[in-house]
Amino acid sequence: MREAPASKEIPLPDRESVCRQICEWVKSLARGESRRRPSFMSPYANQIVEAIASYHEQLQREQKHLELVDRFLVRLQEGRSLHELLDYIFNNFGDFVPFDRIGFSLIEEENPDIAVAIYMRLREGTPCLNVGYRADIRQSSLKWVLESGQPRIINNLEEYFLTHPHSVSTQLVLQEGIRSSLTVPLVAFGRAVGFLFFSSKQPNTYNDEHAALLLRLGRKLGIALEKANMMDRLFIRTEQVRQLANMASHDLRNGLSLIEGYLDVLEKGADPAVLGSREEIISRMRKACNEGMALVSDIMDLARADARCLRVRKSLVDLPSLVRERVEFHRVRLNLKHLSVHIESQELLPTLEADPILIGRVLDNLLSNAIKCAPPDSTINIVLSFDDNKCTVSVRDSGPGIALEAQKDLFTCFPRITRFGPQPEISSVGLGLAVAKELVMAHGGQIGVRSLPGEGSTFWFSLPRKGDVTPLTTAESG
Repeated sequence: MREAPASKEIPLPDRESVCRQICEWVKSLARGESRRRPSFMSPYANQIVEAIASYHEQLQREQKHLELVDRFLVRLQEGRSLHELLDYIFNNFGDFVPFDRIGFSLIEEENPDIAVAIYMRLREGTPCLNVGYRADIRQSSLKWVLESGQPRIINNLEEYFLTHPHSVSTQLVLQEGIRSSLTVPLVAFGRAVGFLFFSSKQPNTYNDEHAALLLRLGRKLGIALEKANMMDRLFIRTEQVRQLANMASHDLRNGLSLIEGYLDVLEKGADPAVLGSREEIISRMRKACNEGMALVSDIMDLARADARCLRVRKSLVDLPSLVRERVEFHRVRLNLKHLSVHIESQELLPTLEADPILIGRVLDNLLSNAIKCAPPDSTINIVLSFDDNKCTVSVRDSGPGIALEAQKDLFTCFPRITRFGPQPEISSVGLGLAVAKELVMAHGGQIGVRSLPGEGSTFWFSLPRKGDVTPLTTAESG
């Protein structure tokens, strides 16, 4: 390496003086003093000062980043909700990463190809891409973000949309005035949990430094947000269990009270004829017992499914035969309402690997609901088909239909059903469809509903011809 000419070298005493001034300045930086940066005649000395100053500024930024995350984690430990944590990001991250909009989407646990918008907030204006927006990410660049674990920067969304014209989410954020975006994958406990979106109304907003910062924070944020989301779900689940206990105990008490009332009358020696015929009394008491036993079975199945210990004993199942068997099981109820059942089956329907008892329970639930909702003297249509290596069973009634806003809650433990026209007979707890969903999902299948005002309802479920006992996707309405 060529040395500088001797005439330009700093004399030794001056070098010692420069080093002493630099050391004193560095010590002042360590003490947090706002001391003016020294300047020297030597360009080499000034380069050293510049490098130290740049490194010190970087350390200060990183220290502020750490303090920001520490305050974030303190809020997590305080038990703040998911939305409170996201609001904290919105209110405090602007000094580090510029944005006009922040969004957060979760990957569905049961269907990792679907991302659901959980949080969307703009500094100004009304969001066009709202909370609840669901997107299939299989054909999206978000899939690459998850697989690579790397952030995605799009600094010109208008250009991006020209090459991705089918991206509905891009179209929606462009309507909000957004022109650039930075997307960070969030990972917790070894799996991708979602995305954090920073968006700006200015093009060319984001750079690698912003991406690197958010990527460094991404793991902590992912764990924190996942924990907060788990706490929210736990709170909801606890409230659901409390409601279920109250409603189930109410239903069981009603049935037991009816039986107890009959027994009291008979015990006191009253004439049983005042209560009806012997056959009527036995029928009512048996119905109360059967409803109570069915409710207990539903609760047990839900508990087993929730604990992932629902046992599925698979064997070869002839689906058309199983359907006809369950229809005959309901023959008495069908006759009481003068209902007929038309079964349409695709030719050469293959046998399934399934648990005939559990799938029989699913069929019983759908048939029971159809019988309740179908008007007298009408027909219930059952269609069996095979496509894409799965068998589908559809049960259609010609009842009044189900309100669209209620369809998304039908497969939960506490559906609030709004039907068009007179309200048919409905169980107060309404666990049947929730149990059916769990039984179908335990076979790796899907379940859903299609319903329009005045056109009845079609409940359907599909099962893979073969497959592991693993849930593949959530139930969908459509």
